[in-house]
Amino acid sequence: MTGNPASVSVLALAGCLIGLGSLTAMESARAQSTMSSGTRPTVPVAGESTKLFDFDIPAQPLDAALNRYADVTGHPALFPSDIVEGRVSSAVRGRYSAEASMRLLLDGTGLVADKRNSGLGQTFVLKKADEKAGGQRGGMAALFSAQGYAGLAQARIWQALCSDTRTAPGSYSALLRFHLDADGSIQGERLLGSSGDARRDSALLDALRRVHIERSAPPAIAHQPLIMVIRPTDPAAGPQCGQDNSEF
Repeated sequence: MTGNPASVSVLALAGCLIGLGSLTAMESARAQSTMSSGTRPTVPVAGESTKLFDFDIPAQPLDAALNRYADVTGHPALFPSDIVEGRVSSAVRGRYSAEASMRLLLDGTGLVADKRNSGLGQTFVLKKADEKAGGQRGGMAALFSAQGYAGLAQARIWQALCSDTRTAPGSYSALLRFHLDADGSIQGERLLGSSGDARRDSALLDALRRVHIERSAPPAIAHQPLIMVIRPTDPAAGPQCGQDNSEF
């Protein structure tokens, strides 16, 4: 994926947050900085890659800053649209890794970035710094709580995936895009990130086509592009087929 896709909604299976959000392009890397850059030094983090990027992002509305950030980097990041409203980024100028510059960008915003590892590489999920596990945000994101329509959609998709051993979540990652018709059927399904197995990719799309949600989709969701992120789960911690996947 390249460029800045339009704002989309995000369904995340296997332990990720679920919420109204945007898909932007980012890539994680190891923290580096120099005093001569005129920006704050960052301590390198062990285990991060060494790829560095040149940034010249002034302080500005956070959503615009994240778009600028996406122009420079390359792998998916997910953030609920409503939590960036009214927030202003910090300036990022100099040569930094994507992860280090993300920390600088969010400094003072009250948000933090959770780094998630998957077969698709590393992604960031933005959240409030004081957000508690299982907490719910208001506004449009409430539609995507476990009690809302997207929670029901997630449950039905989970059931469809678990009905086929090829698509049962647990050991693979995939990134898919689709939309929900007003009648609760899934349309426009396509892969944005392969699971690594062509036959499983085909089975994933077939599974989505079989999904029908018994309630009509709310106007805020119907016909809107949705991104579904499927991530590997730890059998000792993550949800498994045969379990209720409404907690995330």
